[in-house]
Amino acid sequence: MPKYFFHVRRHDVFEEDPEGVDLATPELALEEATAAAREIVAERIRMGNRANGDTFEIMA
Repeated sequence: MPKYFFHVRRHDVFEEDPEGVDLATPELALEEATAAAREIVAERIRMGNRANGDTFEIMA
């Protein structure tokens, strides 16, 4: 089963996912990244921060 890493770029800052997640398909990796993005955006909004400027990079 491939391991997928979900890196985040916030403007010019690269945040590497050092652990990754074992997932069976690229489609499941996309679903996982989408769920994580929603959580991050929701948390930033709750904290009163802007919710734009992030890019997610999925690497296998």
